[in-house]
Amino acid sequence: MSKYNLGLKFKESILRLSSLTSKQKLELLENLANEEGEKDIEILKAIVRTKNILDLFLKDEKSKEEKVNIKNEIFRLEKFYSQHQTLELCDFMSAFDSFYGEIKDEILLPKEEKEILDTNNSSFQNLEINRTSKSKNKDSLLGKLQSFGGSFGSFLFIVGIFTLKDIIRANLSFWFRINRMELGFIQAKLFSAGSFALGGIILASYGFFAMELFSRSSTEIKIIPKETLKPFQQRQKNSKPWLVGILVGLVSPLVFSLIYAVRHKDWRIFVYPMWIFFSISFLVIPAVIGMNSYKIYLQIFSGFIAYVIVRNNKSSIKIEDNSSI
Repeated sequence: MSKYNLGLKFKESILRLSSLTSKQKLELLENLANEEGEKDIEILKAIVRTKNILDLFLKDEKSKEEKVNIKNEIFRLEKFYSQHQTLELCDFMSAFDSFYGEIKDEILLPKEEKEILDTNNSSFQNLEINRTSKSKNKDSLLGKLQSFGGSFGSFLFIVGIFTLKDIIRANLSFWFRINRMELGFIQAKLFSAGSFALGGIILASYGFFAMELFSRSSTEIKIIPKETLKPFQQRQKNSKPWLVGILVGLVSPLVFSLIYAVRHKDWRIFVYPMWIFFSISFLVIPAVIGMNSYKIYLQIFSGFIAYVIVRNNKSSIKIEDNSSI
């Protein structure tokens, strides 16, 4: 029995039994293969046991990007299985869509032609991704701000550095007991340049934090099969972001941000709030102002940052249970 005929029988069965789970589909494939004496079906099982891949392969109407993704997946499988097995996979899937016959023809192309074809596919895919990204950036508020930031935003950034430089220089003088009047010419210039550079680092880090935590990409969904879910990912999924925010913001930013950074294996939970807390406390706000007057507000803001990071991690994980439909 050819793999194409096995594909026809498999197609007929899953259309008739539409409520089959991934595990049941895999058992069905094995039973059909045993009945017809087909022994080498490992590459077929690799597709059937992974629900999201099988759903993509069996999709009736495939977009250009989806077709490119399917080709890339089959070419990836060719690195782990023989060419003969990959061709049999195409025969099997041809029972569902003639498109897989085209992939089979590409696999049989001479190596040099195939390399050229792969390059063209990659270029096409990158073009589609870039076009999609540009479209999203233009339509989103964040994209408009980024475009706006290219001109006026850069001006504000430079003005902010020059303004912050004097405050940082005064704070460093206060905390390290540096008398600027006693510094030599070169030392004074180096001290001023260091304050300027530190101001740039602080403003750039704040901008980076804001872009990373509040952009759309921060909540990009990652589909993770249940059987490969790691303990720290399970903790991220089961976490209560509001509780983390309260513990960090109202109890102890240092202790609880460190605890959750270790438990969730995400050091941003510790580094981002702590950097903001200490940089504002000791460098941005003039040292002559008592710390107690604004410490509670900084703690609350640190808790908010921790809350956003944990919330993004939680919402970005989608657990795929291959035992369900």
